[in-house]
Amino acid sequence: MGLIITGCNEEPKYVGMKSRLVNSIRANAPEQEVQDIVFVGYSREESAVARVKLFQRAFQSGWEQVGWLDVDTLVRGPLDEFWADVEPGVLKILYRPTLVERSKFNTGVMAIGKSPGAELMVADWLRGVNKNNKWYRDQKCLWQAWDNSDIGLVPLPMRFNDHHFDKDSVIWHAKGHCREDSRWKRESEKYA
Repeated sequence: MGLIITGCNEEPKYVGMKSRLVNSIRANAPEQEVQDIVFVGYSREESAVARVKLFQRAFQSGWEQVGWLDVDTLVRGPLDEFWADVEPGVLKILYRPTLVERSKFNTGVMAIGKSPGAELMVADWLRGVNKNNKWYRDQKCLWQAWDNSDIGLVPLPMRFNDHHFDKDSVIWHAKGHCREDSRWKRESEKYA
């Protein structure tokens, strides 16, 4: 099992969501190692750069599998299956091949298996977000870095990045307006 990283800037709204996410992991996947960070002094855009750097640091400190969960996610069950096919040199992410480049990947829930090629891809991803540091551009930059790499892709099943809030899904992701859904609100309150 790898390391899950999550983080946000210091806006109270995001810090509160991060706390609920961490509490949901501790409640439903207690064996999961989590690193949660507040990016002090960072704008929302700068947080995207910081996230990529966290992948680099985790690999450098010896982690073989590194995952990311946005703070607007909740873990609702064990994560063994999430990690099961994150082999060296693999990116596991929600892949939407019919969408435009900036939306092909949803970087809100993802994992990378360490390999020399994966580390090169992450470095390329960082170069991209440093050049194009706008919110959501990191998704396009990761797509481009992956497309230029030799690492494999494992499409993340929707039950690990579900914004429809299916009762059997392991990870719920309340993107944008989804946070107003009553099911999300009830689930989120469990971890306040």
